[in-house]
Amino acid sequence: MTGYRMRVGTMFAAGTCCLAAHAAPLPGAPKQARPIGITHVTVIDVENNRQLRDYTVVIEGTRISTVGPSSQVRVPDGYGVVDGRGKFVIPGLIDTHVHLMWDRDSVMAPDSAIRSLELFVPFGVTTVREASARDLDRANMKWRGVRDTAGVPVPRIYVSGRADRRHATLARASDVVDLTQQLLERGVDGIKIRDELTLDEVRGIVRLAHAKRKPVFGHTYYGYKGETDYTREAVLAGVDGVMHVSGLRPLGRNRRPDPPPADTTDWEAAWLYSLGDWRYEDTALTDSIIRVMVSRRAWLEPTLVTEEFLLLSPDDLRRHPGARFMRRSMESWHAGFPMPRGAALEQARASVDGMKRFVRRFHDAGGMIIAGTDGRPFYGAGIHDELRLLVEAGLTPAAALRAATFDAARALRWQNQVGSVAPGRYADLLILDANPLLDIGNTAKINAIVFDGRFIDATARATLLTRMAAK
Repeated sequence: MTGYRMRVGTMFAAGTCCLAAHAAPLPGAPKQARPIGITHVTVIDVENNRQLRDYTVVIEGTRISTVGPSSQVRVPDGYGVVDGRGKFVIPGLIDTHVHLMWDRDSVMAPDSAIRSLELFVPFGVTTVREASARDLDRANMKWRGVRDTAGVPVPRIYVSGRADRRHATLARASDVVDLTQQLLERGVDGIKIRDELTLDEVRGIVRLAHAKRKPVFGHTYYGYKGETDYTREAVLAGVDGVMHVSGLRPLGRNRRPDPPPADTTDWEAAWLYSLGDWRYEDTALTDSIIRVMVSRRAWLEPTLVTEEFLLLSPDDLRRHPGARFMRRSMESWHAGFPMPRGAALEQARASVDGMKRFVRRFHDAGGMIIAGTDGRPFYGAGIHDELRLLVEAGLTPAAALRAATFDAARALRWQNQVGSVAPGRYADLLILDANPLLDIGNTAKINAIVFDGRFIDATARATLLTRMAAK
């Protein structure tokens, strides 16, 4: 093989941190997986919060073969060499909560999955957890072995099977436990619980899934935005992780001074009123939930980005770097979500601040936090918003980065495959222009991407983004 040498080109922000225009293409960059060495680069050890300066990463095929000091690691003759001086290497990001398709009886068609999948890798997301769709798990599983479609890379996909009563009806299962057995036999990667389930049903789901070494996670509440919260009981029953901090009911023994809306049909007012519980949090209650979750090693996926969505106007959303890739109008994304204004907006912000304080306390108590976006509304780009919000909540940039890499991989039980820069892991890497441990926003300053051993330089990435925008 003819060797080639290149220097990683500089990328300058084009109005935002997430979309960038390349200054200089990387000459001779491979388009398919080929042996390559990234030399003299700073590797971010996300597991141990270390910066490994002047390191070399050698990639052979789809895997990382060697990681070590550049003074000790020699790139074999004939391999491509990328000079990474002044750059930073992190693992490809993991979004632990996306919806490629919704439900069989919804408006989103199965062919929408590919349009969603194509957006992730250009934004640095190389692995996603599809967080369940009723009666469409088979359709989602078809994408698990796909890494490229028509020249566009698509991420590794973890498929969740949804255990709820509506799905049991669609699947003609006798009950949710029977449905869980069907899902496990189909080969889903994990079980997501949703909607009104009894604790006996949860225990039955956990028993079956754990017998197959599959995790159980999801919504530990039901009713309107968590009128009934059984997080503590679900975790004690063996649930491995909790999605959406907004679903926790934080009032406890506290009483609200403001009465609920008089108009019980006003869903928007009811939603905002329920959200307002976080302004009157009973910390004795929420601290007890934290203790149970931490002691049982149940992770928390806050999805703060879905709460911030309520605080943004259509104009705010249009200015977002991911807006040019949206498949639906801003108005359609807001349909079904309240749009608070004036005093209601300030109260909603105060409520979201309360959720952030809970996230900080959970982390400080030793809890494992993972990064998921729920796909609202920006596929791919949204993970950078969630990382920013985790830092705003009080996590360090290193902890936020770990939530979207090493700990996310642990939650998926894929830590031996993805989530860190180490020999034997898949060659899913981001080469950044700036240090993400100094500013988490630097995760979006992507210079180049290695995905499944394929090198995507600045020019190729810009081309992918342009192609996605045109769609």
